[in-house]
Amino acid sequence: MPPREPTFQHGGSHPVTTGHTRVRLVGYNRAVQPLPESQSAPWLSQQLDRIGYCLVPGAIPQPLLAELQERFDSLLANAGKQMIPHAPGSTQGAACIELTGLFDLDPAFDVLMDLDPAFGMAERALNGDITLNQGGLGHLLPGGAEAHCGWHRDGPNPYVRLTWLLDDVESDRGPTALIPGSHHWAEGPPSWANAENGQPHHIPGQVLATGRAGDCLINHTKIWHTNTPNTSTKGRKVIWVVFKRSCFKQWNDRGDGKYTLSRAVAARQTVPRRQQLCAVDFVR
Repeated sequence: MPPREPTFQHGGSHPVTTGHTRVRLVGYNRAVQPLPESQSAPWLSQQLDRIGYCLVPGAIPQPLLAELQERFDSLLANAGKQMIPHAPGSTQGAACIELTGLFDLDPAFDVLMDLDPAFGMAERALNGDITLNQGGLGHLLPGGAEAHCGWHRDGPNPYVRLTWLLDDVESDRGPTALIPGSHHWAEGPPSWANAENGQPHHIPGQVLATGRAGDCLINHTKIWHTNTPNTSTKGRKVIWVVFKRSCFKQWNDRGDGKYTLSRAVAARQTVPRRQQLCAVDFVR
């Protein structure tokens, strides 16, 4: 299937100061557009390096996609309707459900650790020095929910995130918004990028990462990015898998270990590549 890259049209501009450089962001919301079949995985990797993200269409093949959708829905049903605690900076009105430690919850999701071609692009982005940064995270943003976070960047270390889409994500269904090329900038988003209640403001030049079920969004986490409100009546289900270099420790944002990869997941791996990715003893 053809890869996709954002297409910009001139419709306005907004200056942003980043360090000593004044950058002019041109355009408004742009959804990801199809490109010719001739564009290859190496080309997508170049886009990931240059603009900070790319979209891999059809990254989860059928019937695997159908199986993972069914298993995800089953986990959601067992999780009930309890909403997650709000992380620092999140919008208090956001109503979302997280499935933390997804690899622990169901081994069927282990395939998303190293499913090519998306995994190969993350591996190239980290120059082959790649391990898991967390234990897989499922996320449901219900229809009608506000954005669950505002403009931010994740760092300071180089991380690469894979967002596996389990639903079709249209522009009104809470897609990720990104500012192309901002992973090269010294500073993160300014304070005016988010409202007092944590909701993200529109930044001219932002791109909405829309896609179809089975697509995979890959991004450097230092890129400026945010969730957007889900104004549709349908939920948006995604799975996040984040990678790091082996010298860095795993994320443990809340100090409770819920996001970290467990030793049980590492112990059950028999494929050498996954054993390397789950090198828990080395990073803890």
